[in-house]
Formats: sequence, structure tokens, C-alpha cells
Amino acid sequence: MKAGGRVRRGGPADLGPVAALAQEVLPEAGSRDSLARSLASPAAELFVAAAEPAGVVDGFLMALRVGVELEVLWLGVAPRARRGGLATDLLQAALDGVETCHLEVSEQRPEAQAFYHAQGFRAVARRRAYHPGGEDAVRMQWVAEAAPRE
Repeated sequence: MKAGGRVRRGGPADLGPVAALAQEVLPEAGSRDSLARSLASPAAELFVAAAEPAGVVDGFLMALRVGVELEVLWLGVAPRARRGGLATDLLQAALDGVETCHLEVSEQRPEAQAFYHAQGFRAVARRRAYHPGGEDAVRMQWVAEAAPRE
């Protein structure tokens, strides 16, 4: 699948709007400062979907890429922009050129697990007490050869 034209690479200038959205939909992503520290890594990649020209961020994906391997750290979409394919567009933009991708998703979020499963991810492990408060996570993996592509 190819990402829609509404997704672009992000950078430090996007941290304010991304942090505001993260606080709304993924408070576990942390503060603007913690997102900035993550983005400062040479392996960090940020993808944003923003309504232009206002610059209101409707979604973002932050990941770490090393060679052809990607680890998705955060994927968030504003409630107003859900169910329109934006999460898929963000993920597909991040997967461009990737052979293997990993992520963890809360065991308490079956809708997120179903989304990733539909994108070709498979559950490969369980991480006990991974999230704050002791919540378990499901480790999921995507492999380019095994994933559905358009």
C-alpha cells in the first residue's frame, strides 16, 4: 500500500503539535521533552499528518529505524480523524523500504491489535508488566514478504 499525500516526514518544528495530540490520545508517550529526546536519536523517524495550512496535527507515528528494521514507538490519531485510513497511511509511510517491523501494543487494546493484524503484523510474544501499572503488552512483528501489499 502506498501512503496517501496527507502524510509527511516530521521534525523538531512538529514537536509542539505532536506532543499536544499525544497527550490527548497517548498520554503514555510522555511530555514534549521526552518526545524531543526520542526524536534526537539518529535512528528516530517522525511522520505526521497535518491539515494544511493551519498545521493542526491529525496523526503521527514515531519510530526507530536501523537499516531495514523499524520499531514503532507511537502511533496516534486524533478522534476527529479516525476511521478514515490515516493510521494506515502513517504506518505505510513508515514501512517504506523496511523489511521487518516490531512494536508493542497493550493487551487491553484489542482494536489496536486488530488494526495491526489487518496490516500484516503477527503476535510473536507477550511482555509481562510492560506498561505502567503492570499492564501486559503483545509484541507484534511485520515481515515484508509475509505482509499484504498493494
